[in-house]
Amino acid sequence: RVPIPDELIPADAHVEIAAKKAAGYFSPEAPTPKDLNDAIGRSLEKY
Repeated sequence: RVPIPDELIPADAHVEIAAKKAAGYFSPEAPTPKDLNDAIGRSLEKY
């Protein structure tokens, strides 16, 4: 993961990039193994 400098993002793409960041598409650091093992939401038994 490498952050893209603002000057390399086209002017018409800033809104889309900001929306992706707000939706969780961006994280400044990689997830830890514990983060990847933690369940979010319902367990499989509850489906």
